[in-house]
Amino acid sequence: MAPERIDKRWMKAAAQRAGGAVARLACCPGGQVRVPATFAVKEPGRFRAIRPRGEGGWQTCRAGEMSIRFRQDGRRWHRGNLLIEWEHEGRRRSWRPGDLDRENLGGSFQSFDLLNEGLIADGVQPYDPMKGFDAHVCSPPALMDHLRDVLRAEVCPDIDEYEWFREFVELMEGREPIHLRRWPKEVLATRDRLRRFPPGLLSRSGVTIFLDDSLPWSTNEDWIEEHHPGPAPQVLYAVYYGHDYKAGLGRLTEILGPIPRPADWMLGVWYSCYRRMGEKHYRKVREDFRRHDLPLNAVVVDTDWHRFFWHGFDWNRRLFPDPARFRRWLRKSGLHASFNVHPQYIPEKDSRLPAFLRRTGAPKRILRGSEAPNRFHRNCQAVDLFDKTQAKAYFEIFHRPIERNGCDLWWVDGTLRTSSGRDATAWLNELYTREGAGPLVLSRTFGLGAHRSTLHFTGDAVCQWRVLEQEVAGLPLAANVLLAWVSNDIGGFLRGLIERKNNKPPAALMTRWVQFGVFSPIFRLHSDHGVREPWRFGRQALAIMRRFLHVRRDIVAPYLRQLAREAHRSGVPPFRPMYHEYPAEEQAYRHAGQYMMGDRFLVAPVAREDGRVRYWVPPGLWRHLFLDREIEGPCVLAEEVPLETMPVYERTTR
Repeated sequence: MAPERIDKRWMKAAAQRAGGAVARLACCPGGQVRVPATFAVKEPGRFRAIRPRGEGGWQTCRAGEMSIRFRQDGRRWHRGNLLIEWEHEGRRRSWRPGDLDRENLGGSFQSFDLLNEGLIADGVQPYDPMKGFDAHVCSPPALMDHLRDVLRAEVCPDIDEYEWFREFVELMEGREPIHLRRWPKEVLATRDRLRRFPPGLLSRSGVTIFLDDSLPWSTNEDWIEEHHPGPAPQVLYAVYYGHDYKAGLGRLTEILGPIPRPADWMLGVWYSCYRRMGEKHYRKVREDFRRHDLPLNAVVVDTDWHRFFWHGFDWNRRLFPDPARFRRWLRKSGLHASFNVHPQYIPEKDSRLPAFLRRTGAPKRILRGSEAPNRFHRNCQAVDLFDKTQAKAYFEIFHRPIERNGCDLWWVDGTLRTSSGRDATAWLNELYTREGAGPLVLSRTFGLGAHRSTLHFTGDAVCQWRVLEQEVAGLPLAANVLLAWVSNDIGGFLRGLIERKNNKPPAALMTRWVQFGVFSPIFRLHSDHGVREPWRFGRQALAIMRRFLHVRRDIVAPYLRQLAREAHRSGVPPFRPMYHEYPAEEQAYRHAGQYMMGDRFLVAPVAREDGRVRYWVPPGLWRHLFLDREIEGPCVLAEEVPLETMPVYERTTR
């Protein structure tokens, strides 16, 4: 057998650590080990070299509980040149490149857009650290885009949008395709990926290993860069925590950056609706909330503030005749406002586009027809948000005037890709926090470092009981990827995948969604031309929702303010899976429909039409928040819960 060729570009490997339980394993081209800054890890200099000892051609060292063995063979990391070992649960464990983590505890989807009862996830995808963390991400829009590309290639390049959406519906409902002869294996594989949650950053193995292949970071420029041509360092991080998941999250934030603190108003009640709404509509909504004794802290101004529908920064004067007056009214009413923006694209007729072109020297290049990524971007100028000059001018010229007219938070309703097609939405979100209205944005997101800037908007899901159940299961998993501040569309966004008329949930479904939303990080009513106002569901439902919204105002929001400070300091999100608090209890891993709010409240939302819920009560004494009931745990309860209540227990003592 011929000897294996050695790539002479790869000559140096080393192990480094920052603290006893965190190690960095760097394999670098050339003779020097120099790990550059990346978007995920902006301060790589805090790691220090471990002095290994030689053993038969291998170098061995320790990082806390982990034993690391590696050897110099002129190649990237592979099974033959790297071994990590540790003790956990009384047995020896190990990992080599190529091994899958089948004990991963799961994470959050990038979005729930188009989530429906045909895409419900159960379990977790196997995790291969060597593929990069982002490689495991999948979302329903990715499936629809994949199906669209197949239809364009096999049926018609100009196939109508409605037709490929109909094909998507057929796939979801388990029927035969309309236009294709059979469902392609690749499409079915993507669908099946969506039936497992993506991996997170915690594992029952007691160790998290991840490859940092995020975008390069220029420390001198304090700005993102595209990947440079040529070989780049291959950098792995290994974090040991055993059963102490909260310690693991703290160590991860030491590497990837802290969890942000939201403003107090963000923890209150938000109202939003995607329909034609102007100043007079928001005035009426505010009055209706007051009339029905419902708290309201924020409104979300959706696309209708734009003169040119999705894009641009000229006001729609028919709906907002006097933006300064609208700002004064917001402040007088005690309301904060988030404004929707589809970033990066400026309409040809936007009044400030000439000033932007003069400032940046960028050539005028308007996207026509097929040049545009989709029909909404036609007749627009694209802004290069990786270019520092263009990005800063984009915010100064287009965003600042809107911020002065009442925008407290940008809802970044879009994504960003690099020239090579990689998702860079995490950079887009961080850019908005650096240059925009405040320290957070409302946006879809995923990936290493994404948690630093984002209120995670889960997207446009379908209004169904199974979707509510999925959101309940997905909320605590977000903590496993450090996403502390998750915002679902309370009530769901769409009635159905095609049918959007009469977009009003049944009263029981809406009530249960509100109950769940009250015990969620961010409470935000939202829909597509739908009805989500509590007073539109009858007296009984209104009375129940009013009671819960008062609980949000009087109990949940004040406690979340405290938890926000703790999360920023410790790295542990406020809403967390049961096993974060009870890692040694097997039952803590078996009940996906419940979670902890801090270490004080146990929450088990009702997400079934029959009102049935099964949940585990941990050891100790627990008092029901809504009923005159105390329970001594541990025990498992299965009960049919009346609509006017839900299982929420507060830890107590006799």
